[in-house]
Amino acid sequence: MDKLKNKPLEEDLKYSDRCIITLKSYLEIILNYGIIYYGLSTRYAQNIFSSKEPLISPRLDNVFEGVYFSINTISILGYGDIQPNHFSSQFFSSLEVLSGVFLFIVSFATYLTLNFTPVSNLKTKKKIKSAKIDKQLLLLQISIIFFIIIREVIEISRWL
Repeated sequence: MDKLKNKPLEEDLKYSDRCIITLKSYLEIILNYGIIYYGLSTRYAQNIFSSKEPLISPRLDNVFEGVYFSINTISILGYGDIQPNHFSSQFFSSLEVLSGVFLFIVSFATYLTLNFTPVSNLKTKKKIKSAKIDKQLLLLQISIIFFIIIREVIEISRWL
C-alpha cells in the first residue's frame, strides 16, 4: 500500500522471501482442500447433506487421495478420475480453482513489480540475516503445517 501512496516500502521482504511465501500459500491451499475433500468423501458428510450418492466419487480412501484431487483441481488439470457429485463438493472445488488462480495472478504481479521496477524506487530496509536461520525457520514452519494436518486427519478419523 505504501507504493500506491508514493512512499518508500517499509517491509523487510526480499524477492526470495516473496517466492517462499507464495509457495507456502499454494501448499497450504492444496493441503487444506485435500483435508476438506477427504472429509466430504466420508459417509458422515453424506449423511449430513442427506445425499443418496457420495459427495465425491469414487470415495477417497485417505487424505493423500484428497491432496491428489486438490492438486488436480488447483492446477486446473482435472483428469476426471475423481468427480464432485454434490453441490457442496462442487462449491469447494470451484472455490479452490478461484483461490489458485487469484494467488497465481497476485504472484505474477509481484514478480513483475519486483523485476521491472528500478532498484532505486524499491527502498526497502536492509536486514542482515543468516541463510542458515532462514532455512531452519522454513523447515520448522513446514513441519508445523504437516503436524497440524496429521492432527486434523486423526480428528477426522475419530468422527468417522
